[in-house]
Amino acid sequence: MKTFRFILGFAALAAGCAQPPVQEIAAAQSAIETAVKAGAEDYADQDLRAARDTLAVANTQVEAKDYKAAKLSALDAKTKAEAASAGVETGRAHFKAGVETKLAAVQPVLDEIEGLLAKSKSRKVEPLKQEVGELKGELDAARAAYDAGKYRSALDKCQPLDLLLSNLKDRAEEAVRKGPKGK
Repeated sequence: MKTFRFILGFAALAAGCAQPPVQEIAAAQSAIETAVKAGAEDYADQDLRAARDTLAVANTQVEAKDYKAAKLSALDAKTKAEAASAGVETGRAHFKAGVETKLAAVQPVLDEIEGLLAKSKSRKVEPLKQEVGELKGELDAARAAYDAGKYRSALDKCQPLDLLLSNLKDRAEEAVRKGPKGK
């Protein structure tokens, strides 16, 4: 009788493992969706990618009928998605600080360039003034993204400004040096 109960218990346990881990996979997918809604695509993209990749492994394991491994992978994917959700605030703060640093560095250079160009009466500086206007537009777009709380987008808009402003400053200094002196 004990042997029969043991065999019956083992068979029930084996049957439980022979089922796809539907709940675990659904929980992992839900955790990934929650992370996306929290902003993980912008601020914790590596953790989110790891969660998605691990969930894909779980789905592949289900197709191969390796349900035990699939369950473990699904649980791991859920944990990684939760880590992505938790990392969003840290990532957001990091990008926000980066944007603030860039904006603080770019504005004085832009002001300096405008000052240089304002000193010259040469027509050669007109195209440079137009470039300053375009860069101001890009800076305004970065500030708008920042004000909207889209810090990653704002930083992406700020990144090329350093090089563009450095190049423009060099050309403005050259134009002012070569241009005719104002009366």
